[in-house]
Amino acid sequence: MNIGVYSGTFDPLHLGHIKLADRASQEVGLDKTVWLIEDNPRSKKPKANYQDRLGMLQTTLTDKRNIIDELEIQKQGNRHSNETMQELKNHFGEEHDYYLIMGADVFLNIDTWEGYQELIAEHQFVIGLRSEDDGEELIYKRQQLPNARVHVLSFDEGVISSTKIREDLLAGISTNIDQNTLKYIQKNKLYEYTKPKE
Repeated sequence: MNIGVYSGTFDPLHLGHIKLADRASQEVGLDKTVWLIEDNPRSKKPKANYQDRLGMLQTTLTDKRNIIDELEIQKQGNRHSNETMQELKNHFGEEHDYYLIMGADVFLNIDTWEGYQELIAEHQFVIGLRSEDDGEELIYKRQQLPNARVHVLSFDEGVISSTKIREDLLAGISTNIDQNTLKYIQKNKLYEYTKPKE
């Protein structure tokens, strides 16, 4: 079985996340995708708390192939750690193939992670490359990491950033958000979003 592992802040979950996971499932042939929410990421402080970010995923990702934070791993920092991956293998089985799903910007910094050599040796990577990303830089990084097994998925969409989406929500605009996610945001008054007047 091929299992995707998609780690992120998801603050909020948006269509860019969903499209990358769907493309990975279709083009790499994933049987399941495990979504892991970073509770306390090192590089940023989430605007929504862990439970609300979990709620957005549970409300939106209802396909049985999606497993949302099933292990409830409460680790600080990057969830693509050797300890996290070992917990997943203990739960689902060592015999499966595991694919780490991430944006190109995340992969470009992979050699700064503790234990990254082991991650590269034992797992494959699915990288989402947007038209705005530096493809040449990604090529150079792959040359630096010749043992990395990388599947690159190109996207033509414009930049979809969580920061921009939060700014839009604050202004009463709901672009690049699944309607189920938007309903959760509105119901729980996240990001100070209120439904625009008709």
